[in-house]
Amino acid sequence: MPLSRLDLSSFAPILLGFVVAGCTSAQPANDKQTEHSSTNPIYRNLEGADLYANIPSDLITIKDEDVDFNERSGDAELVARWATERRKVIGWCLKEKITELNDYNSEQVVYKRVWPKPDMRPQTRIDQGIAIASKVVENVPSDSWERFRLGESLFFKGSAMYWGIDACMNRIGVLRGEMSLPLTGPESEEKNPKFPNQSHEIETLRQTARGLYDDMRVYHTTAYKHFSTFAKDRPMDKTGLDFMWKIQYQLGNFREAVRLMNELLDTDLITEDNVKRYQDIRKAINDYLVEREINSAAPKPDERIKFKVEGEIPK
Repeated sequence: MPLSRLDLSSFAPILLGFVVAGCTSAQPANDKQTEHSSTNPIYRNLEGADLYANIPSDLITIKDEDVDFNERSGDAELVARWATERRKVIGWCLKEKITELNDYNSEQVVYKRVWPKPDMRPQTRIDQGIAIASKVVENVPSDSWERFRLGESLFFKGSAMYWGIDACMNRIGVLRGEMSLPLTGPESEEKNPKFPNQSHEIETLRQTARGLYDDMRVYHTTAYKHFSTFAKDRPMDKTGLDFMWKIQYQLGNFREAVRLMNELLDTDLITEDNVKRYQDIRKAINDYLVEREINSAAPKPDERIKFKVEGEIPK
């Protein structure tokens, strides 16, 4: 099952168009967010009858409520047929994309909305695919390959939010410059009555970035959990490591990112060209960790270190 090979710069617009639109309703991530709670962004508005909203009826012939997933009392053949059918539905969702013009009048590929206009709910087909895949691995936990694809999709969403945060912070830097402020500094100095427009926009951008961060943390930690389970179920398969170190990097857990990258580089899964690139990234992270011991205000590793949004390893 080959992984898609899309650079982050080309993939992010597919998700970012809807990430920012949904951030105003973001809820803080916390331990009380159960897997299927209404505050969990992964399942928001995609539960109950909405789970299969606007999916062609011929793709779903077996209803969830008609399947007994209990290993002792259930029909194993029916469960297998249900899982196979749902895998096809997930694959259909992940292929549902459309080319649109963005705010800069440039074409970009985005996932189709589950509910087309005039319904303005922001959920897209990748959100729906994630919700359905979560149901599959919950009911059929031995489905390792669907678990891997679920982790992949969750990572894509989390990474799009990461780059959305980056875009917010870059814009804040520009606005601070217009206010004759240094690139970074206390938020209190941004409330300046002499620059009402800049102050208001910065406040909105910071709220957006906080909402994106809360949701990114949920997506990334959930993806990491699934990749960890995949690794336990298939200990000889190390492909999940390529996602796992990137998750830890984007969450700011740099030491753990380096540890996982070291484990990955000890395998023969990375191409020769990528080995050099990964070694350069590792050096940048390690240099930062050393400098931070001396200077607690040391700048973080270059946030624009280029790595592909997906795994580098063919599967």
